[in-house]
Amino acid sequence: MNSLYLRIEPRTRGDDLTPGLAAAVHDPAWLLARQWVMGEFDGEDAGTPVLASATLRTHAFAELELATGRRVQLDPAGPPLDMLIECEVTLAASRWTMRQRIDVGRELVHRLREAGLISLIGEIAREYPLAVPTGDEALLDPQAVALARVAAGRLPDGKACHDDAGAPGCTLTRLGLSDTDAAQLKPALQAWREWLAAVHAEPGAGHDAWDAERFEYRARLLAPSWSHALVAESERGGRVGWASFDAVAVPANAPPPASLTITTLPTPVRFRGMPLPRYFEMEDAGIDLGAIDASTADLARMALLEFGLVYANDMFMVPVRMPIGVVAEVVSLEVEDNFGLATRIASAARAPSANDPGWSFMTPATPDGGRVPALVLPHVAGHPLIGPVIEDVRLMRDEMANLVWAIEYATEGGDGRAKPRAETAPPAPERAPVADAALAYRLMTAAPPHWFPLELESGLPRRLRLALLAPSTRVPRGLLLPAPGGVIREEEVPREGVRLLRERVLACSSNGTTYIWTRRRREVGRGEGSSGLMFDEVEAQP
Repeated sequence: MNSLYLRIEPRTRGDDLTPGLAAAVHDPAWLLARQWVMGEFDGEDAGTPVLASATLRTHAFAELELATGRRVQLDPAGPPLDMLIECEVTLAASRWTMRQRIDVGRELVHRLREAGLISLIGEIAREYPLAVPTGDEALLDPQAVALARVAAGRLPDGKACHDDAGAPGCTLTRLGLSDTDAAQLKPALQAWREWLAAVHAEPGAGHDAWDAERFEYRARLLAPSWSHALVAESERGGRVGWASFDAVAVPANAPPPASLTITTLPTPVRFRGMPLPRYFEMEDAGIDLGAIDASTADLARMALLEFGLVYANDMFMVPVRMPIGVVAEVVSLEVEDNFGLATRIASAARAPSANDPGWSFMTPATPDGGRVPALVLPHVAGHPLIGPVIEDVRLMRDEMANLVWAIEYATEGGDGRAKPRAETAPPAPERAPVADAALAYRLMTAAPPHWFPLELESGLPRRLRLALLAPSTRVPRGLLLPAPGGVIREEEVPREGVRLLRERVLACSSNGTTYIWTRRRREVGRGEGSSGLMFDEVEAQP
């Protein structure tokens, strides 16, 4: 049985491509009628915006005022703002880890070898010796002891060298060099200082925005020509942005800058899963808005669905290029549609009232609940790299013991890594019970040595003072908790607790310079807990 195969191929009779490119419609009336039936001609939103004219006035941030009152000059090509706020003093601090001492001393030896001053290496190692930890310090940090034993006698103590020659113009005074030898040593020390500045972002003495009583950063951004200042009263570390600041009124110290008018084409806003505006187009299955279930009381979800299904194609974006480190005030915004009508767009950041609470987005708030119609673009690191946690402290409430506990879960060890306190700390000695014929009385049970009680002080404001359960209890080894006798605001430890972290951050500035700093961060805790601490305990004798 024969099979008949048919193949239809387009065959042109000429070399003119005009008819094919024209894409002529043979029945346009039917298509127009189909659009009318489907409701595509029922327009209620007037014309489409085709031109937008925005008038802006930008104010550059010039100074950063820290909690200590120190003011730092800001430079868009310099360090990012989050580094200036979060950076803690490293080189000028009294506590250096063994890893830092060895790394800084090794780099100094490397610079001396590059300069051809090999004969000074042994003398520097003798005059600035690296001490090996002993006693309790060696028991609590064996990794630091192992590092020190390998480097002792071969490398100098980096901290001692920095204290002597870390500042510009200083030299290693313990060597007793002549003027000629000191002149030969000067280029090597200068290269060593440049390396220190690149590896450790050192803010200098008095540069501290961390409020130890409230576990938060406090700083202010000042622009001389702006009538407001941006205040960060409760920045908890992490991502610093426009939402970290509130606006407070201050007198302007400079005349306002000239306004800038930008005319551009509005761009429709697109998002994943957005319904297509035409009925004959195939939509992406990334997000199925029709499958979202919303009850009658779920107003927020219903409002979001209405925006996505009804008004999604009515949102337009006006792109404006602004420099970093500024706050921009939108003086006016005028939109022209395809019918030639010009409409002036009012700001949504209106003042709240009794009947209208107001609404705004990405604008700083004021202390009275209002909004400042301005766009904040701070000079922050775009995509920082976050290192592992090097210190972990948790504060929780213990209702059974009627105390607030500060627990050092991990502190920075001599090797630069987090060291769990529970693994290295010896158990706290228990008080011997008072024996009786049949009963044993114990005044107080023991708690782990890395658990520190916070006692509530009398008076206002309510403060918690860090205490020790016994004279033999070890003091906090990290930097997040205060020393014994230090205070913490009682309202900063809610029922859910607090978690405090220290970590290192690496980021690039706008000019490509790399900055490394150590920051502190606050998170929500894990709720209440129990230490097992008991008072006036009576046990039966076996």
